[in-house]
Amino acid sequence: MIKSFKFNNFRSYAKEAELTFEAQPTDVESGAVKTVALNGDSELSLLTAVAIFGANAAGKSNVIHALAALVQMVANSLSYKSSDGLPGWIPFFSIEKRREPME
Repeated sequence: MIKSFKFNNFRSYAKEAELTFEAQPTDVESGAVKTVALNGDSELSLLTAVAIFGANAAGKSNVIHALAALVQMVANSLSYKSSDGLPGWIPFFSIEKRREPME
């Protein structure tokens, strides 16, 4: 289960961006929410679907690419070495930011 996903210095995102699956109180009434019981008596309300929208070239695909990088890292986590980097994934396009790590 993913509650939220944050990434930084990835492709067209120089600063931190977040995709959250947490439902707001007004969303709970819409029926597009799943309530998950946590340890103790607390609950977490998560959206069952999330839409990414925006203008052309706004970075929508790069959010999906960042999620794909996460999937790749998890799938290969047993053989992953931090010195290998992330093949196929590039940091923000400016020269200064290319020297900084992707997060």
